[in-house]
Amino acid sequence: MRSRLFHPLGFPLVLRTNSAEAEAAVCESWGSGRPRSASPELELRIQVKAGAAAEGTPEFRTEAARFTVACGGDAGTADLARGRASLAVSRATVADSARFRWFFADALVCTMLVQRALTPLHAACVARNGIGVLLCGPSGSGKSTLALACALRGWDLVAEDASYAVNEDQSGEVRGRTGSVRLRPQAAAYFPALAGRRATRHPNGKPTIEIVPSEIGQVRTAHAARIAAVMRLRRGAAEPGCRRADPAALTGELLAAIPHFSAAVRERHERTIAALAARGAWDLCYGAPDEGVALLDRFLEAMRD
Repeated sequence: MRSRLFHPLGFPLVLRTNSAEAEAAVCESWGSGRPRSASPELELRIQVKAGAAAEGTPEFRTEAARFTVACGGDAGTADLARGRASLAVSRATVADSARFRWFFADALVCTMLVQRALTPLHAACVARNGIGVLLCGPSGSGKSTLALACALRGWDLVAEDASYAVNEDQSGEVRGRTGSVRLRPQAAAYFPALAGRRATRHPNGKPTIEIVPSEIGQVRTAHAARIAAVMRLRRGAAEPGCRRADPAALTGELLAAIPHFSAAVRERHERTIAALAARGAWDLCYGAPDEGVALLDRFLEAMRD
């Protein structure tokens, strides 16, 4: 078996696999990660076998400290208490890298981290000089588009759709991964470099244009930032500006988007989100992405004064 060390969201993960293709797929997800925390130490074993790819959507199940994913003959199990996971899949499943990563490899790794060290946030994250802003809102609210527009205008891109807050961290640290960015087809109207790019159907069922950020210009990225404000996006609002929002309401909205875990884990997630919202909860009312970026620029300048 081949062995390789990765650092998904800054944490050490040892991958052991009999497949170069599986290793390459995991590298697509986590190859750009850099060490930021020594623990928890995770292990993922992937056994690739002959056979056809199972069709349909995998079934996920969490019971006590065990998480499982299964679809036909493909199956994986994670011991959430020990941070150890094993996965047995067909070569045909691994060949569809996007599906393999989304439903199997990434699902196991992220679930282990979320169980023990992180709180997942349905939010983009951008930063300047290490000062981070979370951009939150439901699917289709413009998080990825605004985050990428910020990154083209001097901000660091930390995460374009999914951010992860470090639990019990007094500095409000949030981490992300920016190896690729997923955009809705409508985003092509704001980024000329996307002209002519065809959308494909992501494993989550949504039409998606997936790019490496550098494909559309000089984009700076960062692995983490310290959050100074949580912004709920109000695209299309009549009057542009940043307005104070209710921290408790924002906490509830972000918590509601997290899949169910045990009561103890959910309490940690709620505490972590509430601490972030207490740093500053705002509604960002804007029209086009350029206007949103300008408002964020002024917001950060005002914070420094």
